Amino acid sequence: MTPKQSSPTTSSASIPNDLCRQMVRHNDQVRQTLHDRLLSLDFHAFEQFIGHLLAVMGYMEVRVTERTSDGGLDIEAYNQTGITKALVISQVKKYTSPVHRRFVDELRGTMLRVGAQQGLLITTSTFSEGAKQAAESNHIAPVTLIDGEQLLELFFAHQVGVSKETLELWTFDAAFFDHLNGAKNEEQKGGV
Repeated sequence: MTPKQSSPTTSSASIPNDLCRQMVRHNDQVRQTLHDRLLSLDFHAFEQFIGHLLAVMGYMEVRVTERTSDGGLDIEAYNQTGITKALVISQVKKYTSPVHRRFVDELRGTMLRVGAQQGLLITTSTFSEGAKQAAESNHIAPVTLIDGEQLLELFFAHQVGVSKETLELWTFDAAFFDHLNGAKNEEQKGGV
């Protein structure tokens, strides 16, 4: 998976084109660096990183499971809406090739076994068409797929592993001075 290119978040009309291009290039480099670092983490650190993201996103009681044969259960968490609290389980795959349907089926089976109401299958890569179809086909044990691009977007949106810097860019307000000159010219015409 190659991270997609970012776009500047400010109006490009007020920012010089070369600065705009530099910002996009910089953000693309940060995105690629984040992706590469995710792939370089050992699996336990990767699970911890995803667990931290889920906690920052508002999931409660996030717990990374032991590494023994967990049957597709890497992270447990709870999602609370009002007075309803639902168990959400996650399986994470630090892959460079597509994740296949068998992992969706494995996660769904684990959901039924532990009584989870939601499953998250999270990868640094992509999902096969079979995996996508399987995830969409069962609403009794719903599985949400989060591919590498979506994962990077979540890290940026919640500023996990990255931070946002604010730059000040000053522009000259020619309209202000034009208005002043126009007002001065009106005064001179009226005073003659």
